[in-house]
Amino acid sequence: MSNTIRKGLLKMEKTVLHLPRAERINLIGDPGCDGLGAGIMTVFAKALSSTEADHSIIIGDMVPFGSKKIYQNVCDFTQSMAEHPVTCLKGNHDTEYYDEFFGSPNYALASEDLLIIVLDNAARVFTPEALDFCKKVLHKEDAENIIFAFHYPPPNPVAGNSINPSEWEDFRAIYGVYMDKILYFVSGHVHSMVETEIDGIPVLITGGAGARIEQMNPEYDESYIRHHIFQIFREDGGKFTHRIIYLDDIPYTRELKDRKLLEMLETAYHNEIEAHFKYKMMGVNAKEQGWEGLALLFKALSDSEFHHAMNHFEVLGKGKTILENLKKSIDGENYEINEMYKSYMEYAEAQGHSLARYTFQDARDAEKVHSSLLSKALEAVEEEKDITLSSYYTCTSCGYTFETENKPVRCPVCGAPDDKIEPVLPL
Repeated sequence: MSNTIRKGLLKMEKTVLHLPRAERINLIGDPGCDGLGAGIMTVFAKALSSTEADHSIIIGDMVPFGSKKIYQNVCDFTQSMAEHPVTCLKGNHDTEYYDEFFGSPNYALASEDLLIIVLDNAARVFTPEALDFCKKVLHKEDAENIIFAFHYPPPNPVAGNSINPSEWEDFRAIYGVYMDKILYFVSGHVHSMVETEIDGIPVLITGGAGARIEQMNPEYDESYIRHHIFQIFREDGGKFTHRIIYLDDIPYTRELKDRKLLEMLETAYHNEIEAHFKYKMMGVNAKEQGWEGLALLFKALSDSEFHHAMNHFEVLGKGKTILENLKKSIDGENYEINEMYKSYMEYAEAQGHSLARYTFQDARDAEKVHSSLLSKALEAVEEEKDITLSSYYTCTSCGYTFETENKPVRCPVCGAPDDKIEPVLPL
């Protein structure tokens, strides 16, 4: 990029921004709908900083709701993370203070032979100002290639949460005479990934740069959809095309190069895990003693500490693919069975520490079942299949895990009766 366009978030004070020749444009959809927790922001950070581009456009919903503090937080974060210029378009979550923080909701990016026109349809209709701006900029800016970007998708057969067909007709009356120049319609809002078309023009719908990925249409296979961005780029011959960049495949390591920060994150992660367990244990004890109010408070605190740990976990880049997680988990279980607990039991027995040996033995017996269950799961996942949805039970006395349709009568490890054996509920 030229030095005349700074990297980071740009507030669109002008309605037309002239860029140097654009080779790669990143399309980042719906990062903020589900809140701006650290896990979500880790995905967003990857979208902003981990791929080469000349410009990025946030396809709406930078924030979850209208709070100036939230707007300022996400603007500061974007400014610090972006490795190239970034502009935003208005989504249905961005309406409160959009103009104050991001500038005009209708603008154009003009770059030699490419014109990107950003329009406001955050209320599921193109505003009169958007349509009027579209007419004027198409008349003024002569370009061989045109891309339209807006939040709500066009009418399409896949994603039903879109603009009403009758509303689209008002827009078609404007773009219709330019159809031979239009490369793409780009939109967000739908927390998924869609490639479709309208009037023979490709439509890219992206909402996977932070918000949870949702089941969109049960008639379509959506198992391949993960957090992602689209990138429109020039091929060697100069023609524009697009590709999908999966963010789960990109490690975020920029901050982890700071060894002191890495140590802080690791310490915070382990402290939060310990706090999660501590509060969960305190809740169990309180419930057993009849302190229902305290038990619920401790559970709330335990849940909170879990999410703190999960956010640190994401920033540390500890999250892996399902396949990697299974292999690592099996290695961990086998280590505990064959080395850790084995040596611990031998030492405890040699020193006459019977109680410690007992707890090591219970845990080791349970780990053997874990290893077996995980190994079966690994075989299925290696064939790209999920495992059968089974019924599981846990012995609350020793921690033994059961896979059985019928509730066990007794625990085979510690002999606990059925009232100490609890079903595992779905997440």
